[in-house]
Amino acid sequence: MKSEIRNLKSAQPCPLVTYDPALIEALVRSKVDAAADADQSWINAYRDELDDIYERSPEERESLFASLDRRYFQRVGIPAIVEECLAERAGALPKTCNVTMLSAQDRSEEGADVNRAGQMILRFRTATLADSEKFRRRLRREIVQAADCFNPEFGHAPELLDALLPSERERIRAALTLLWALTAQIRLCAEEPLKTGATAQVEKERLDRLAADLRAALCGDAHAPLAELLQDLPARPPAFGRMLEFCRRHAGSEAAASGICDLCRFPSEDVQTLSVLPDNVRRALTAEFTSLQNMSHVCARCAERSAI
Repeated sequence: MKSEIRNLKSAQPCPLVTYDPALIEALVRSKVDAAADADQSWINAYRDELDDIYERSPEERESLFASLDRRYFQRVGIPAIVEECLAERAGALPKTCNVTMLSAQDRSEEGADVNRAGQMILRFRTATLADSEKFRRRLRREIVQAADCFNPEFGHAPELLDALLPSERERIRAALTLLWALTAQIRLCAEEPLKTGATAQVEKERLDRLAADLRAALCGDAHAPLAELLQDLPARPPAFGRMLEFCRRHAGSEAAASGICDLCRFPSEDVQTLSVLPDNVRRALTAEFTSLQNMSHVCARCAERSAI
């Protein structure tokens, strides 16, 4: 039955996907570099074709470079993964939906967005794309959330965030992001209850991490209200407005904490300055967030995630 459902979903027309040439080039070059030890024939074939292009006239090279990268981009398998994940949700996406995939500059930019024109924008770092299974798992969840945006019952209204006070907007936006991701992951797990062994453990760990991150973002005892909010899952996920109102009530206030984390912008009782964190954590954070200074405040949750 599970395979029949998957085949039925795949029979739906898949949205058109456009890839940013800069993303294609960056991923292919990173894959070619990484293939030096794992698959010498792969990198040799690419370099041979690259050398041939340098023998052509300057007027021809740009289009030939782009064509070469597109072919190897197909070879590394990212388009196949994107098409697979979109096909799973094709029935929940408009037939006119177009998808554009761009590079993300850092982890906070990664994900799927739906703009006012009904276009889905995917943003991922090259480092994420390099791990095919990690990318597939993340993309499946992001597309579930993107499909929510096209569902009238969900009532996606991101403009409601603009009405929030500046002092609370980013805090509530971050809590809403975690809550929405948790609802999507719960639905994905429910769709494939027959998973066992290592795969089931990975899914459980992802749920646990999302739940832990959300609890860290909430202030006080929000266990009962959260359980009530999620009680109709997986059949009926909470609407956008209801999730937003929950986050407004339970994301806490700056007065409830000893400080504000400069990364997640959440109030926390365990913020520390960057200067007192362990060397490996400090190096990881400053490599990804170059604006951090020694006196910047970082909560324990963000420090812990940087070490993963």
